[in-house]
Amino acid sequence: MTRILYIVGFLSIVLCLYFLFKPEKANFSQQFKYEGSLDKIFLADMVGNSVLLMKTNGKWKLDKELPVRPDLIKLLLNTIKRVDIKAPVPAKQKDAIIKRIATNGIKVELYNNDDLVHQYYVGDPTQNQEGTYMYNESLQKVYITHIPGFIGYLSPRYSTNKEEWRDRALIKYKAKDIQSISINYREDTKLSSFELELSPLKLSINGIEQADSLIQKEAIKSYLSFFKHLEIEGYENSYSKRDSVLNSKPFCELSIKAKNKSQYLRFFNKPINQRSKLQFDVKGQALKYDIDRLFIDFNKGKDFGIAQMYVFGKILRKPEDFLR
Repeated sequence: MTRILYIVGFLSIVLCLYFLFKPEKANFSQQFKYEGSLDKIFLADMVGNSVLLMKTNGKWKLDKELPVRPDLIKLLLNTIKRVDIKAPVPAKQKDAIIKRIATNGIKVELYNNDDLVHQYYVGDPTQNQEGTYMYNESLQKVYITHIPGFIGYLSPRYSTNKEEWRDRALIKYKAKDIQSISINYREDTKLSSFELELSPLKLSINGIEQADSLIQKEAIKSYLSFFKHLEIEGYENSYSKRDSVLNSKPFCELSIKAKNKSQYLRFFNKPINQRSKLQFDVKGQALKYDIDRLFIDFNKGKDFGIAQMYVFGKILRKPEDFLR
């Protein structure tokens, strides 16, 4: 009998604890995670930088007008839906961490139909880089968060750098829509400038029209397919020597005319720096320019970025490649 009473008493305690902590647990897991629909996300850091992401006609935009990087918005939305609490912050560290978040954190506001549905602050990574401090202001609680199955920290996913959020796709054309392409190379490159007209097909090299019988139509067809999707490596609008670069003579100028769209791009040699893979030529002489990357000026001079030759070399071609 005593044993039965002991078991009943033990089970009663377990049930009491379960029901006592179950509501807290439900609330606990939702302090940062949000699984509902969103159409606006506002991110702001403590030094004045902010990012507004809005979904319009099914597409996410930056500051209501600029296309957003598809991979980055997908990553952020997945993070918002899956972020969970890994552990509470030790009481003796709580105040210090909250102060750090107040200084270096990122405020996150989530909206649906203009209604604020969730809000919290994202802080620094933990010392082992496997968790992220987050603060729920309404509950006055700070926790170590993570995404189950992911090893790392989440802070970079909530970036307030506008240029990181911008779509890097620069050239996007269907081959059938392209009407003409011209590339004017700087004289000292020893590359031939050319103009390619598509309808009717005409190729001019250094101003001299080539005989139709010499043009490889399959090579032209393959060339046009490379204009389907080309991305820059990144935006460099705040580059300190931008004006100096723009005042130099371009490596080449590219003009594309297509149905309902045209583009004019200028490519410039990029000086060697510590990130350049190749620092010397085959003779051991120090290289002046990076052979893997070019600066690029586009969007009517409003934007400046870096183009990888691995990507853009497909279209910055020698016109002799199109001849028999």
